[in-house]
Amino acid sequence: MKTKLPAILMIGLLLLAGCKTPVPTLSKSYQRTIEHSTQVDVPIVYEAMQIALSLTDTYQSDPNLVRKNTPYYQAMISHFGAHKSHQLVLELEKTLKKAGAYGEINTLIRLQALNYELQNGKLHNNRNYSIPLVYNIAPYPLFLLHNNKRLINSFIKETGFEAFYQQHKNQYASLVRINYALCNYAGMQQWLAQEFPNVPHESLRVVFSPLTGGLHNVRELRSRNGATKQTIMFVSAPDYEMSRTDWTFPEKSAYASRVVFTEINHTYINPVTDQYKAQLAAAMQNLSYWKADKVTGGYNSFILTFNEYMTWAAFTLYAHDTYPTDVFERVTAQQEVFMVKRGFTRFKEFNRELLHLYKQQPKEGKVEDLYPAIIKWMKTHYNTAQQQNTAS
Repeated sequence: MKTKLPAILMIGLLLLAGCKTPVPTLSKSYQRTIEHSTQVDVPIVYEAMQIALSLTDTYQSDPNLVRKNTPYYQAMISHFGAHKSHQLVLELEKTLKKAGAYGEINTLIRLQALNYELQNGKLHNNRNYSIPLVYNIAPYPLFLLHNNKRLINSFIKETGFEAFYQQHKNQYASLVRINYALCNYAGMQQWLAQEFPNVPHESLRVVFSPLTGGLHNVRELRSRNGATKQTIMFVSAPDYEMSRTDWTFPEKSAYASRVVFTEINHTYINPVTDQYKAQLAAAMQNLSYWKADKVTGGYNSFILTFNEYMTWAAFTLYAHDTYPTDVFERVTAQQEVFMVKRGFTRFKEFNRELLHLYKQQPKEGKVEDLYPAIIKWMKTHYNTAQQQNTAS
C-alpha cells in the first residue's frame, strides 16, 4: 500500500529537487522604500528574539554569542532571568542543539524577526521579506517565527518585554546615533564601488542588539526580478568602542567601521572570489596551513577561509586610504593580532602582502585586479614553507 505524502511536503521536495533552492527576497511593497538607502536600527521583535536566545544554555555558555560585560546585559538578566524556563527559550535551545548556533538557524531567525512589529502586544507581520515555502520543510532544523507565534506572544506578555524595550528606547536611539557618527557608510560604499566597479550598488540595513557578541553575519537580498538589492548586516552595538577612554575618536571610528566594513564587503569580495575558484583550490590545497581547527564558525572550505582573509585585509586597504598614519598603523596591528588569535594563522603575512600589492599597482588599478597576484603569492608562500620544513 502506497502512503500519500502531504501536499506541502510534495511541494517542498519538488523545490529541493530543483537546480536552486528558493531564497528569501524583498517584497514589492518594501523594495520601493529602500533604494540606495542606509538604515541602522534595533528592531523591537529582533530584540525580543535576541533576549530569548540569550537565555538559552547554548548562548549562556558561549561568550561569542552574547556580550555579558555590560550594564544592559545585567538589566536584561535582572528582568528576564526568571523566565529562562519559558517554553520559547526551551524550544530555541532544542533547535540550537540540533542545528548548531553558527549555521543558517541564526541568520534566518534574525531575518524573520525583521518581518514583524508588535500590535497590541502581539506579533504583526509587515511582510518586508518574502520567506519561501520550502523553509517549512527544509532538511535541516529551523525555527520559524510564524510557526511559533503563540510562544513568542506568550514570552512577550509574560515577561513584560514591551515595558523593558520602552525603558531602554533612549539607549537604543543613542547607540544608533553613535553608530552613524562612527561609521562613514557613504565613504565605505564609495570606496568599495571604486575598488569593485563591477559589483552593483545596493542599499544597506545595519541591525544590532546590545546583547550581540562576536556572532556577526550578513545577508544579501534581492527583489524577485533582481533589480533591487539590500545588504543586511547583523552586528554588535558600538558600546565597546565608546567605553575605550584610551582611544581617540578616529580609533573608535576605525574599530566601529571595521565591524561593519568586514560584513559589507563580503557582498563585493565574494562574487569576485567565485571567479577564481580553480586557482584558489590549487593554492590552498592544505587548508590547515591557512587556518587552525579552533576557528569559530567553521570556515571549513578554502573559499570561506579566503573570503575571511580578504574581507579583513580589504579593510586594511580602506583604513590606509582613510585614517591618519598613526591610527592606521595601530588599527592594522590590532587586527593582525586578533585574526591570528582567531585561528587565521597566516593573516599577518597575507595582510602585508596585499597592502604591498595595493601600494605598488598603477593608479587606475582596483582591488579586484589584485586577486591573481595575491593567489600566486599564497601558492608560493606555501611551497616555500614546505621546502623549508623538508630541509630542516
